[in-house]
Order: sequence, then C-alpha cells, then structure tokens
Amino acid sequence: MTPQQERWLALTLAAGPRGLRGLRDALEAFGSPEAVLAAGSAALEARCKLPAELARRLASAAHSPTFRIESRLVAEHDVHLLPWDDPDYPATLRDLASAPLLLYAKGTWPAAGAGTHRAGGTCVEAVSATPPAAGTMRGTVPALAVVGTRHPSRYGEQVTRSLIAALALAEPRLTVISGLARGIDGIAHEAALEAGLTTLAVMAGGLSRVYPPEHESLAARVQQQGALLAEFPMTTAPLARNFPVRNRIIAALARAVLIVEAGEQSGSLITAGCAQTYGRVLLALPGNVGQPESAGTNRLIQSGQARLVLSAEDVLAGLTGRPPQPLAKGPRVPARKLVRPPGRKRPQPVGRRTPTSPRAPAPANSGGQTASGPAGAAPAARSDGPGGRILGALRDGPLHPDDLAQAAGLAIEQTLGLLLELELSGEIVQTSEHTYALP
Repeated sequence: MTPQQERWLALTLAAGPRGLRGLRDALEAFGSPEAVLAAGSAALEARCKLPAELARRLASAAHSPTFRIESRLVAEHDVHLLPWDDPDYPATLRDLASAPLLLYAKGTWPAAGAGTHRAGGTCVEAVSATPPAAGTMRGTVPALAVVGTRHPSRYGEQVTRSLIAALALAEPRLTVISGLARGIDGIAHEAALEAGLTTLAVMAGGLSRVYPPEHESLAARVQQQGALLAEFPMTTAPLARNFPVRNRIIAALARAVLIVEAGEQSGSLITAGCAQTYGRVLLALPGNVGQPESAGTNRLIQSGQARLVLSAEDVLAGLTGRPPQPLAKGPRVPARKLVRPPGRKRPQPVGRRTPTSPRAPAPANSGGQTASGPAGAAPAARSDGPGGRILGALRDGPLHPDDLAQAAGLAIEQTLGLLLELELSGEIVQTSEHTYALP
C-alpha cells in the first residue's frame, strides 16, 4: 500500500458506516486525508461539528489496532485499494452523493480508462459507463450489468447465456458486471468468462472470503479475467443489509442494466431503481406471466420503466443509446391497384409538409436527457427532481416506502433506489418502524 492508500484506509475504518458523513464533512473542511489526520480531535469537533467520539477516532485512526489488522489482511489477500481521489477510481462512482470513499479490488480489471494501476499484480483500468454518441461505441468500453433471480428457470438461464454469447461476438470489449450471487448472477459471470469477456463481481461482504462458498472456483476465474470488488472491510460478513448497498455499485458502474427473472420482492428491483436514479438504461427480459420469478420484470416492462429485450440487438441499442429497433417488415399483404375516382387528387402522405403549410417547430433542448434518463449520474436529491419530491414528502413526518412512492408519484422500484441513495448520502434515515424520515 502507498502512504495515501494507508491514510484513506485508516480514516474509513475509524469512521465506520455511521460516521462516513462526518468523515466527508471533515475531508471537505480540511482538504485531504493528511490534513484530517493531523488536525486533532478538538479541531475536528469544533470546525466540523463532529461528535466527540467520532472526532477522537478519526484523529487516532492511523494508530488503531483495527487499522493494523486490516492492513495485514489486505496484503495477505493481494488486494488493491482504490481511494476516492485515486485517478483510477471509477468516475461513474465518484459522481454519486453516496460514493464509497474506498474500494477494495482483487484481480484484473481492463477497460477504456487512460490511466492504469496494479491490482493483485495485474493491470486495472476504469470501466466507462458514460453513454457514447448514439450508434457508436468507438473509444469506450461498454459495461452491462446483468442481475436477476437466485432460482432461475431453464428459460432464464438459456436466454442469459445466449444473449451474452451473442453480445461478445458483436462487442468483444464488453464488460459484464454482476454480484456473484446464486442464480442469474453466477450464470452471467460464467457466460462472460466462456465468451472471453471481462467480468466484474461486486461483493456484499469483505474480500477475505467468497460468498456463496460454492462460487469460490468461479470467483477465482473472475479474478483472472476481471475483478472482485467491495466497499466493505476485509472480514465483513455478507449480511442481508449489505446486498442493497452493493446493488447501487452494480448499477452505477454499468451503462445499461439487464434484469432477468425478478420476482415482485426481488432485490434486483432495487438495482433497477438505482439504475433509474443514476440515469442508466434499464432493460428487462420478458417472462412467463404465470411464473412468480418473472412478475417483477414483466411489471417493469408494463409500466414503461424498462425496455423490452427480445434479442442481443436490443441490448446493444441500450448500450449505445439508440432507440429500440422496430420490426423490419410487417406481414405480407397482396398488392392491389388503387382506382381513384375521376378528378380526385392524390392524397398527401401523413407528415409530408405542403408548400403552404408552416414548418413544425423543433423540439426544445432536453438538457442532455434521453428517454432513459440523464446522460450522467445526477444527484438524487435535486430540488425539482424525484429525490426532491421524496424529501418534500418527508417534511410532514416519517413515511413507509409505499406511501412515499404514492406521495412522490413514482414507481416503487424507483422509490427504493432513491431511498437507498438518499440514506447512504445522509439526507434521510431509516427508523425502527421501517419508515424513512429526515435526520
């Protein structure tokens, strides 16, 4: 580890999940990790209004036993650290209000970034999730997230494998991102490896162990052709509350997110909500209407939140920003000769402008937004956006996510993604009654 990586590691460990907002305030006030560590607890408490206990932990972060143990584990497991200010830290994550201050990486990670670093002894670059000009991927490496049920049908598995194989032929530089979970996640990683694609697995726990344990060999293969990523300390257990947190990383790293067979209570729908929050293109594979595991994906399509995927071409259209392709040809209809009555003029085709008709006004500039959302990852809590509507609804008191969705006029999937981002950025808190409130 470099001295700068050590400073970031010490501070993030000392802050812990509950102190990250205070650490962000301290970094903004003092300008750098070095300055925060040198400030002293009294200055941190006075200048940043930090609780006394947090100020004390940050001031002594470099000397804590936890830091020494974590440093040893990072070295033993051949893990590379990516601090927030590292040039190779993914720009698409840095834009988030809830951006992890430190990423752990293990393996290789080639992509389109100009700068490279070393992770586990191999070259790592930053994945580009910024959409290119419509119809081209030249100069960028497209990144596709694929997530779905842990209990896929044979149909779901077959289509996932065939889509990724076809995508690899069309775009060999594609990076496939998922969460290494059972089911569709693991299938997506396997298909990417078999097709020779780069694949990234974002973990819901620390990198000192693989979860689920039956995916240890798969994780080893991912490291050879991609990387394992985490924002959690090395020994963190894969607790249930960590999975939604890691889902936002999966969505933010990708240019498009494909949902395969997700039930109405699936965690994949949180990934879908994050994708909408971050302006990513959301894609969904239609499923059997009688199959519970397809209820969530079918609902995303029905509500217009996700594009329908029928082929690899539909996925490529989402990755390049093109609209979905219409049917090339309709049904064959026998030609017949049109006989016009004498004196009747030939009808003008619909939409053709006659010499005397005024020109239709050009559409107003949309400010860089497409039908799939803004071109970049915009802050979740704009005063005039969906995040602002959620914050406004909470001014009258705590609300359940279902009530917030109704008050803000949003789909529940998008609401869940926004709530996760707002909570992690410290703008709202979750109460013991499973409601959300302003701090």
